[in-house]
Amino acid sequence: MEKIQREFSRHGSFYFAEVVYDSNRKFYDLYIKFNQNEISQNQIEKVNNLNKNREDYINEIEQYLLSTLTKAEQKKETQIKNTKLNVDLIEIQDENKKYDLILICGKHYEYFGFLKKDIGIRVEIKEGKIKSIERKSNTVKANNYKKRSTTSR
Repeated sequence: MEKIQREFSRHGSFYFAEVVYDSNRKFYDLYIKFNQNEISQNQIEKVNNLNKNREDYINEIEQYLLSTLTKAEQKKETQIKNTKLNVDLIEIQDENKKYDLILICGKHYEYFGFLKKDIGIRVEIKEGKIKSIERKSNTVKANNYKKRSTTSR
């Protein structure tokens, strides 16, 4: 808890930090939302679980992404496979019945000439296991909590 208070900035009902996750200094935004006035021990355990299982989640997301390529994307399959998955945002909830955390990630690949295309993925994790994975054309819009549809796995 002290580490979170020291390394994260507090904004209203959540803590925020940019977390570096690879040797190229890529980072994701980590939000820890809380209901009371502080982060719960349960949320701290979720952060620790995320760090422990991150590579397993990435592998499962990669498999899902490759299994859902469109016909146009299949022509670029080798390039997409060789492109590293970017983790953009992780949000850790407290007392949410559907999921413990949301992970927003994706891949960017050359589509035509200099044009790039994004494949966005929204993942819900509950009790250390991926509950749902869904491709999204706009992951920011997809993370709107008032109107959400998920595909259960």
